[in-house]
Amino acid sequence: MRISWYSIITFLFLLSGCRPQDVQVTITYDKNPSNGFPYIYYGETAKIYYTIGAQNFEKTVQIHRSIQFVVPEKTDIRITYDKFISDQSGQRSTLEDAYYKVKSSTPAFVVK
Repeated sequence: MRISWYSIITFLFLLSGCRPQDVQVTITYDKNPSNGFPYIYYGETAKIYYTIGAQNFEKTVQIHRSIQFVVPEKTDIRITYDKFISDQSGQRSTLEDAYYKVKSSTPAFVVK
C-alpha cells in the first residue's frame, strides 16, 4: 500500500510539472526605415498570429509601440508586417515575418 501511495504522489508531482506555465509576453514592433539604397520603410502596424489548442488569435501592434498578452510557454508566435522598397526599378511591397517561441526566461521580443 505504501509503495502505491508513493507512486501516485510521484505521478501527480510529475504531471503537474508537465503543464506549461503562462508567460506575459511583451512584443515591440520597432522597425526603422533604412536611409541607404534601396530605401526601405515599413508599415504602420504589424499583425501577431498564434494558436492555442484549436483557437487562432490575431493581435495588432502599432509601429514603435508594444503590446502585452499572456500565453502558455513554448507557444509559437508569428509577426507579419509590410515592407516597402524603393529603388531604381520603382516601388514594391512585400510581407515580412518574424518568429518567436515564448520562453519564461525571455518574455520580451523586439521586432527590429
